[in-house]
Amino acid sequence: MAVSMFWIILTAVLVFEVFGKIQRPSNIRIHAFNLKYLLKWDDVQRSNYSVNYTVQWKKHCSCDHARLLSTEAQQVNHTMNNVTIGEFRDVEGCESISRTECDFTSPHIFFTGQFFLRLRAQRGSQTSDWLYSKLFVPYKQNEIGPPSVHVTSKEHFLNVDIFDPQMENNASILKTYKDIEYRISFWEKYSNKSRNVTDGIRKVVRLKLKPWTTYCLHVQLFSSTFEREGQFSRIVCEKTKGTTPLWQLCVTFMVSLVIVFGVAMGCSFCVNCTYRCIKYAFFPPHILPEHLQEYFSERSQNAFLELTSEEDAEECCDQLKVISETESLCSYSSSSEPCTRNGKDDQSGQTSADSGQFSNEESSKSDGIEESEERMLTEPDLHT
Repeated sequence: MAVSMFWIILTAVLVFEVFGKIQRPSNIRIHAFNLKYLLKWDDVQRSNYSVNYTVQWKKHCSCDHARLLSTEAQQVNHTMNNVTIGEFRDVEGCESISRTECDFTSPHIFFTGQFFLRLRAQRGSQTSDWLYSKLFVPYKQNEIGPPSVHVTSKEHFLNVDIFDPQMENNASILKTYKDIEYRISFWEKYSNKSRNVTDGIRKVVRLKLKPWTTYCLHVQLFSSTFEREGQFSRIVCEKTKGTTPLWQLCVTFMVSLVIVFGVAMGCSFCVNCTYRCIKYAFFPPHILPEHLQEYFSERSQNAFLELTSEEDAEECCDQLKVISETESLCSYSSSSEPCTRNGKDDQSGQTSADSGQFSNEESSKSDGIEESEERMLTEPDLHT
């Protein structure tokens, strides 16, 4: 009995695994931006297995529009197995995918149509119930992106260049929204009061504003027919120009003149200081006396070298002659008489000679100087 129950339970589990259903996805939503349509959902909760998803679409018929709104469009997670409106078709590129989003942009999903989408999870032969989306109306749900704006200033005008947002497949927004218009909102910087300008034809708008004032602006696209407003562009600020007043020109000229004069004086002062420093370093102001300058001059150095000659030595120096006592009269006398006189005669002769020499010097110094210069040392004197 226990064995039979075991096999029955095992068979039921195997049958459920083969023919059973898995959990259905949740939180289905549609994101439409610049005519690109994406279907997104939350992944199936699972522990140890992976699942794939399949997305299908179907055109909504106007005859069944009211009934579908009362059922599926108002109940997001309610199934539509009992609704027989047309046929669902697989979305190209969204069959058995593992990601949790599907790009269903295609020519079949035209801008003014109405559509339903559904998806389910599958794992092998196991599938979940279909999860249906709300009624999708592109012209009501598509969101228009912000345009690009370039602002330039010319005198007291602002030129605003507007560039349409990039659509899917580089298509122009004017092909879809025939009545597209541009709304420019601008205000003075640091002011909360703004003004609006609407232009539906030109992509280059010229605003006449106050001169010498900074303005900020942003641009928005909108469609009156489909009652859709796009996103605002980034805020751009630009300052207007204008004719410069005479007083402002005079003030500017005076300020410029003062600045130029100050810079010129500063440069002159710097150059003068630099020149003085260089002059002090290489040409000092201290001057040597004239006798020292002559001493260090080249001519004076050559004069010292010339003094080493013999003639200069004789002119500047006196020769000294040393005479011994015994040979004093013999060696010094110029006569040929022999030296036989006694010492007394020698002393008297020397005294008379000396007195005669001094009297001779008093009478004529020049003769005495010449006699002394002509004295010669005798051989005995050199030995002493």
